[in-house]
Amino acid sequence: MLYRLLRAFFLLACRIYFRKIQVHGPALPEGRPFLLVANHPSALLDAIVLAVISNRPLYFLARGESFDKGWKRFLWRCLHMIPIYRKAHTPELTRRNPGIFRYCHHLFDSGEGILIFPEGISKTEPRLRPIKTGAAQIALGYESVNGVDLALIPVGLNYSKPSQFRSELCINMGAEIPLAEDRALAVENPRKAVQQLSHRIQLALRQLTVVIDDPSDEALVEHLELHYKEELLRKAPILRRPGLRSFLLTKDIVRAVDHFQAEAKPAAKDLSTRIANYSLRLEAFGLRRFRWPVPSAHQSTWCRRCHQLLFLLGQLCFFPVRFLSRHTVAVTCQREDFRASLQLLMGSLWAVLYGLVGFSLLCWLGQHWWLGLIWLLGMSLLLHHHLSHWDWMEQEREQKILEQLQSQQPNALQRLIGERNSLLRDLHHMRDLFLQD
Repeated sequence: MLYRLLRAFFLLACRIYFRKIQVHGPALPEGRPFLLVANHPSALLDAIVLAVISNRPLYFLARGESFDKGWKRFLWRCLHMIPIYRKAHTPELTRRNPGIFRYCHHLFDSGEGILIFPEGISKTEPRLRPIKTGAAQIALGYESVNGVDLALIPVGLNYSKPSQFRSELCINMGAEIPLAEDRALAVENPRKAVQQLSHRIQLALRQLTVVIDDPSDEALVEHLELHYKEELLRKAPILRRPGLRSFLLTKDIVRAVDHFQAEAKPAAKDLSTRIANYSLRLEAFGLRRFRWPVPSAHQSTWCRRCHQLLFLLGQLCFFPVRFLSRHTVAVTCQREDFRASLQLLMGSLWAVLYGLVGFSLLCWLGQHWWLGLIWLLGMSLLLHHHLSHWDWMEQEREQKILEQLQSQQPNALQRLIGERNSLLRDLHHMRDLFLQD
């Protein structure tokens, strides 16, 4: 019951926190036990979003040290969490793991699904760490003992910026990893079979995620996505799912950066310096990206002013929630990978409290409960408008800056246009070279 209530709560919270959540790939199998293996870039948030988008209830394997107190054990078990103990953190408790594996097998016998993060650690980085053998042990152990066909499904989580409000999330559900070959090998050499299956899980996750192996390339990839990806999206062949197309283009950008770092390092370094300087010049004018010519407005001036006033009213009304959630996270969060999870949780809790306080005050002061309902309805409509016009308001702000530049600093604007055109010309040339190779 608690799991279902929190899933409904976080479903609404995720729709508010993320601008877009896109899920690609097959749905989870019906009527069969399954084991989900996913990358782990954002701690608790990863489990939350997978529970929200899943068409079946999930159980979660979590770090055993989180179950150190009785009340924690009770709470986590109500939320379908199962402890797993690692030698690096609790070597004295690893003796409990065989019992944990047996409990997992019991859940599989009941047709349930389990989620595990085989990296064993969460880091907010676009990298895939070495896969631990726990997932392979559970899968092969269950099939060897029970002989039941278990669905082993890889999942790739790709956040644009997990700790940024109104960011995007792309979830890629992979095809089932066949276990017949590993099951046969496990009869003769169980250790080798576990290692082989772990390696295949790693390869599957790399296909479903954006992986930047060299940390020094992260800034270049981010700048290319910001300033060149829209141009590529206009030129690339149209796919049925625009979100998948965007993901594949990001992977192509990473491959291109790797290629030029290996084959033409001076050119890659020069491009990185130029695009970084270009980004700094845009930031000096208060711009993230440069869209020119300025897109024409599809709405009347009066209509735009009304939307802007409503948006600013939303900024004012929801300021207490934003301030309190940011302050709470800043004070309590010590780990970067937990920041997004806490922002989602604290923002949701403060928003609920804010709504209840407003409802109670209006009911008490006005002596009529319907005043409180009007408050809740008005806040809901204002929140909907605020979120639906979030990107539009950012575009309006950038458009106003460009119009001011055009009227007050035309020479600076011409320099930005020239620099942008020069960068695009060189990027098109490098793209053609990459495609030829």
